[in-house]
Amino acid sequence: MSDSNSTTILERNDSRTATAAQKVFVVLPAYNEQDSLPPLLDAVRDALEPAGIPYSVIVVDDGSCDATALAASQASFHMPVELVEHGVNRGLAAAIRTGLTAAVARSGPNDVIVTMDADNTHPPRLIPGMLERGRGAVVITGSVAGMQPLPLHGVYAATKAFDRFFGEALFVELRAQGIDVVVVEPGPVATEFQEVAGEIVHPGEQAEGVVEIALRSLGRQPSVVSGWWNWLRGNAAMRLAPRALVGFMAREVMAAQTPEEMR
Repeated sequence: MSDSNSTTILERNDSRTATAAQKVFVVLPAYNEQDSLPPLLDAVRDALEPAGIPYSVIVVDDGSCDATALAASQASFHMPVELVEHGVNRGLAAAIRTGLTAAVARSGPNDVIVTMDADNTHPPRLIPGMLERGRGAVVITGSVAGMQPLPLHGVYAATKAFDRFFGEALFVELRAQGIDVVVVEPGPVATEFQEVAGEIVHPGEQAEGVVEIALRSLGRQPSVVSGWWNWLRGNAAMRLAPRALVGFMAREVMAAQTPEEMR
């Protein structure tokens, strides 16, 4: 497939369920992944072949400068791998689009398409269980930041407000198609996020607890706030105090977490 054939997504309106799948197409958009791609392809094969799941892997080499294309070509000698190449780097969205176009063109009404990162951070061993479950799931990472105005972090809060309403709409829209959606809204979480974002490091809840709450709520409710204290912080102020006052109060909290040069 050439670049000229990868600019249109073909859409299917067929009703499909994972349990009736005939074949799994794994789409891997790749850019300079010569080291990560071989072990990932091996993991895909080890996850699907013993389970007797027919599959095909579509690797989209997005103009890599290394031997990504060679790694995909070599793998094709011992497993079903198809290489699609972009002559130049066009970005992740374009690579995914190309891969989905190729997969849709080759798939039937009951087949399943899986997209994964090619850096070997997504475990293919989860695919058989997802097929057996027979339903899809989308977990959107929101935040209590999206429940109130957040001076100094206004853009971040706005994106999280979008996440909430987008996810809650999808909860209704996709339910009949067998896809559960939940928006999980934690407060600060103890990860490297604060350091990477240049914030003043402050305490947060454990990521494992947030994940547990999200999975427990999946299919039951459109959104969930992790922890009663976060729920109180996100809801009480907006319900009990004037909106302007909430904004000024939030600014004081965020100022304590934001370095002077970032304000």
